[in-house]
Amino acid sequence: MNRLKKTAAFCLALAMASGMVVTANALEVPETENPMPYTEVYEPQTAWAAAATVAWRTDSNAVSVSENEQRPATGFVWLDAELKVYDRDGNQLSEKLNDYITATQGRMIPALYIKDAETAAALKDYLRESGLQDCFVVSTPENKELVQDVADLLHVRGMLDYTGTSEADQDALLEMAASVNAAHGKVALLNQSLATKENISLLQAHGVSVWAQTGSDTRTLVTLFLNGVGGILTDDYAAAIRAEEKFQSDVPSLLRQPGQAAVCTVDLGEDGTLMAADKSFRETLEAAEQPLAVMLRSGDYDGFKAVVDELDAWGKIASVTAGGEVLEKLYAEHPEIAVATSASGEDTAQRMGSLDRYNASYLPEEYNAETAAAARHRGLGVLGGEDSEAYLHGADATSLMQPDAIVEISASDVTAANDSDIPKPEGKKLNGETQTLDNAELVQLEQYDDNGARRLMIWRYKTTLTVGEESKGEYYVYSAPFEVNKADDWQFAGFSYDTDESGDPMNVKAKFVSAGNGDVSTTVNADRTERERHDPTCTEGGSVTWGGIVSGDRSLDHQQHEDVLLTRNMDAHGHEYETKYTWFDDNKQVTAEHKCKHCGEGECETVNTFSKIIKRATATEDGSKYLIAQFENEELFQEQSIIVTIPAKGSTATPPDRNTYSTGRGGTTSQTGSKTNSKTGAAADTGDKSPLGLWFGMGAVSLLGMGLTVRRKKMEK
Repeated sequence: MNRLKKTAAFCLALAMASGMVVTANALEVPETENPMPYTEVYEPQTAWAAAATVAWRTDSNAVSVSENEQRPATGFVWLDAELKVYDRDGNQLSEKLNDYITATQGRMIPALYIKDAETAAALKDYLRESGLQDCFVVSTPENKELVQDVADLLHVRGMLDYTGTSEADQDALLEMAASVNAAHGKVALLNQSLATKENISLLQAHGVSVWAQTGSDTRTLVTLFLNGVGGILTDDYAAAIRAEEKFQSDVPSLLRQPGQAAVCTVDLGEDGTLMAADKSFRETLEAAEQPLAVMLRSGDYDGFKAVVDELDAWGKIASVTAGGEVLEKLYAEHPEIAVATSASGEDTAQRMGSLDRYNASYLPEEYNAETAAAARHRGLGVLGGEDSEAYLHGADATSLMQPDAIVEISASDVTAANDSDIPKPEGKKLNGETQTLDNAELVQLEQYDDNGARRLMIWRYKTTLTVGEESKGEYYVYSAPFEVNKADDWQFAGFSYDTDESGDPMNVKAKFVSAGNGDVSTTVNADRTERERHDPTCTEGGSVTWGGIVSGDRSLDHQQHEDVLLTRNMDAHGHEYETKYTWFDDNKQVTAEHKCKHCGEGECETVNTFSKIIKRATATEDGSKYLIAQFENEELFQEQSIIVTIPAKGSTATPPDRNTYSTGRGGTTSQTGSKTNSKTGAAADTGDKSPLGLWFGMGAVSLLGMGLTVRRKKMEK
């Protein structure tokens, strides 16, 4: 059996049972005095009936975005156990969840991502007390029990995140559907590679809405729309909305075709056997090749369950519509099975609550566009039955699909000189027949280059919904997007660019010219690359060489091209000199250095110091003297001096540590010990012992001044 053969999306068109009464189950209904307002969702301005809802992985602008007129329907945020709120990059948006909810309430449905039991428990307590009555709780499949527990609260809908799953066979997809339904949710979040038309069809057939996580590429977005996604999760919500708003027309656009419901009406036969038309329900279920949407009119839940258990065929049950007692039992024992019911209530909150009680798809007694839109943004299926208005407004499933309805239009990338040269597409009917769609129209979605040499296009075809002999209205069906390349032998002709303030290239474009007509040219966006760099030094200049590159997927000849754009020369930045002076520990010598702080080039000179008495020491009083350093290179180096203490002649005290001070006329003095400048008068030992010693000392100073020993050293890098 291959359940992927037909697009049985939501297989729940059970209008005949819509009059049945459904009672509330055991979901917890929080009672708050001041419930928060139900979210008013922005509706994209598009002819696409039932456009996919747009969800956003929030960033630091979450609050301001919620205040915009054009905004995402849902905003994803991440919580910790303290209910602090974080954006997609892990940046804290709010210290308290309630502050974030208050700032965005009524404007953007919160999708609250949890990762552990502590966070789930804290969130459930908050939701009980806060009055928030419109939100999602989201986590990975490993945490589906946590999601289910929080989503036990009315108005809280579960969502499971499968974006980390790259492959899934049929059994895995059925497990996804069961897990999502069991978690009191309707949304499975997939990555774009897994969101194929076949996978989406199977999940929708089991009551699950698929939201796909993707980027901002228009072709990818439109492809996902046509595959049947119910929602888009993206970092660039504006790109998703722009893609939806590209579809403008005078009649409804059905980007995704309604699923044809395989309805199985089950009644109680005269002998007490459950019957499906002229066969027993057991025979029908055993022979079923696609999931069945069961309308259980008999009310015999125990008999129904016994047959399904005996055949081990719960995987063949896509959904059930029945009376209240049956739904209560089914929801309690098999929450993985989707159900459908009508919505009741005076306002949107009450109507959505009547669906949330059973995690049910919307099956209207009388189609209501406002309720259908509200259900769609909350991941709930919208079913049409035999209602033509519901069909034309994008219901997920209907029983009005006619055998000759066009359900698929062919499309592939093409090269043509003119649009009129592009062959018309083939249309595939529900019954498998094909025909050429001579009236199909080309619609441009994007233009990749300046002159239309590469464009993203789509086919649309206007057809009519006919029921019996009666026309119910026209609508458009669409092909997948495809690329149109203008037929020409394009040749690469180099790059063009602007320059920034530094003289580096910007706004790089690759130029192509027609081989047949050199006057015809166009450009496509390209990138710059740094090919070579030599940084300048103090004495030598440098340079940077920039290149241009255009990849094969952008290039009009589908080849990658690279070339040098320019080389920008940079001047040598010159030396920056610093001068410093270093005193030796014994104060007998001083070294002066005048060097470049970048390269170290410069000069160095070391000289001996000499002294000059300021005040002679006595037997009882200290004296003082200068220690002076004079340098041969007076242009670079200035005289340096310090004042040291001459101890009193009778003193036996050890002089304190010397401090370092500059008494020169500029520059920097750096010393290893500690000496004192002339203003503080800290002491240093001189060895001055007597008046005779003083005279000899003075003579020695004179001789030292005359015969100063100088060492000079040229320092180069």
